[in-house]
Amino acid sequence: MTHRAGFRRHSLVLGAVMVLMSVWMLEYSTFLVRSRFWDFVIKLGCLGPGLVLLVARPPARAYWRVIALYAALFATAVIGAVTTLDLVGILQVLKIALGFMILPVMLGLVSPGQAPPSVVIKTPVIWGVTFAIQAVALAAYSLSGRLPAAEPILIPRLGEQYRQTANPWFGIGVSSSDWGYYHQRAQGWFIEPSILGAFLIYPTVVLFGYYRQTGRLRYLLATVVCAAGLGFTVSVAAALGLAVSVLALVVFRPSARVHHRISLPILLRTGAMLIAFLWVSNFALQQAYAIRGSEGRGSAVGYLLGRDDDQTLIRGSARIDETLEVLSRRPLGVGLGGTLGTSELTSASALIYWIQAGGAPAAVALIGIYGTLFFSFCLPALRSGHQVHRHVAAAFLGVTVHNLSYGNWMAPFYLFGVGAMMICGESARRSAAARRETAATNARVGMAVARPIATEV
Repeated sequence: MTHRAGFRRHSLVLGAVMVLMSVWMLEYSTFLVRSRFWDFVIKLGCLGPGLVLLVARPPARAYWRVIALYAALFATAVIGAVTTLDLVGILQVLKIALGFMILPVMLGLVSPGQAPPSVVIKTPVIWGVTFAIQAVALAAYSLSGRLPAAEPILIPRLGEQYRQTANPWFGIGVSSSDWGYYHQRAQGWFIEPSILGAFLIYPTVVLFGYYRQTGRLRYLLATVVCAAGLGFTVSVAAALGLAVSVLALVVFRPSARVHHRISLPILLRTGAMLIAFLWVSNFALQQAYAIRGSEGRGSAVGYLLGRDDDQTLIRGSARIDETLEVLSRRPLGVGLGGTLGTSELTSASALIYWIQAGGAPAAVALIGIYGTLFFSFCLPALRSGHQVHRHVAAAFLGVTVHNLSYGNWMAPFYLFGVGAMMICGESARRSAAARRETAATNARVGMAVARPIATEV
């Protein structure tokens, strides 16, 4: 009875923490709360209990190196801001660091080596299914022609920006009628359609992992719904991220040896596969731009996919040329102050975003972060025989690649996925180490038994 009561109490506490995590993730990504004041209150209200949890259950030593590398990344952005006397940039680093705290809080919830509880993995999945249903409903109404007329709304905390809303329950759909055809990109209550697409990568991939693990059709149906919602965002970055997740599952098969030493051949092989995949994707996008509309006035498919004239995965909004020019003068970066609003340094790419802020030191920190995440946690999870854990790791790779086009690798929902992947990877690594130790012990025992028998003979 006592054990059962303790288990129930632990489940209630974990459920309450997941509610807190949900608010934390959604407040940074959606615009349901439009007021700057209440946005600040909610974020601070999430941070307070989060810090209490962090003090009560700090992350295990296995995760310290990753947290230290993130701290180094933030330090490079602060140094870049100091060298340019950019006070706004320092405040921006502080703002991002406060949202980042969701990662160490989550890592402290589960003891190292322990498999993550189902409620932890499924929390973003539940929200993903909800937003996918919303996106599918919006698309259905749009295709039927019964969608109410759009009206402008004001979102003060997003810098006085206007959006087009069709119906509060459907959220927002970005409309276009260029070149004689009409489409509506599902956006829901998210800040941008591509952000909704990024959010749906995790539930789409992980739900399919649950289907492969259990064989239950409800997981397959939910996977189809989430994939449809992702498709209706018409986000090239989200589609590419989903493709990367699938590719990772195909390339990295389950293996008894889940942990590999980082070596030059492994680095070269991984880099070659990524470059080949991006080249093929870029070629496919260029071919989409070459498809002519019925009236020969341009590429309807290309416009639908790219919505610009770049005709490449590396879009002009990445600000690569501008960044290289600035870094030639300031190799330590210029801080994050110049990334606010719209300027020559407002990059949509997470990689360029941080290199602008911290220069060459930030690039080194990013290599350290993602090298450690991939080889120490993601690869062991991908190599494990647990299908759900494999798909959590694949989803992490997909959302990471998505952010190369749109994002900054600091959205709390992305960091939640990073934490889930790290917990799965550490569990897989320790389980493999325990199996090796057991096999070695059995071998020693077998030799010890065989030796006296051989002597008697």
